[in-house]
Amino acid sequence: ADYSRALEIEKRTLGEEHVLVAKTKNNMGEALRVEGKYEEALQLYQESLNVLVKVLGNSHVLVANTKNNIAGIYLKQDKCEEALQCYTDSLEVKLKVLGPEHADVANTIENIGVIFAQQGKYDLALDKLKEALHIRSHALGNDHVDVGSTQYKMALVYEEKQEYKTALTYCEQAVSKAAKSMGFDHPEVQKRSLVRDRLVSKA
Repeated sequence: ADYSRALEIEKRTLGEEHVLVAKTKNNMGEALRVEGKYEEALQLYQESLNVLVKVLGNSHVLVANTKNNIAGIYLKQDKCEEALQCYTDSLEVKLKVLGPEHADVANTIENIGVIFAQQGKYDLALDKLKEALHIRSHALGNDHVDVGSTQYKMALVYEEKQEYKTALTYCEQAVSKAAKSMGFDHPEVQKRSLVRDRLVSKA
């Protein structure tokens, strides 16, 4: 309701085609996404994107981030090809604006890798995840929790490829980083620990 009121005020004072209006629609879309209202969220994200492209042009990081949000909704709806297209478009902009060594670039590359994994394209998935890992390690440092997140995703892909020893190595690193950052009782650490135990039994 607060966002709706803000949106009405912004549209009256700034007009429909203003960056602040687009940002508010993005925030409303995010709130709906969290509630699981994906179609409504998608509608607001797309309205936001239309304004941002018109006002800022295609090569702006806000445009890229909004495409990322849209891709996330498509993934929830199992529309992998649509999600992949949005992430690819987003990556193109981020590479141009932020450069190839930026952590935000790694986020999008990782998302592309996750889609390939969901499609069973495990070698393509690993190529993207390794690329994301390289960027994150340089941009954030080897001990960063996001580095561990990429390693965990790589462990799952190697498990699918039945390369259990390699999977275990990455999973152990992912557990260690998460535990250091979040503590052993955190649900994410518990989840990764269960996968590690499973891999120990297979390796």
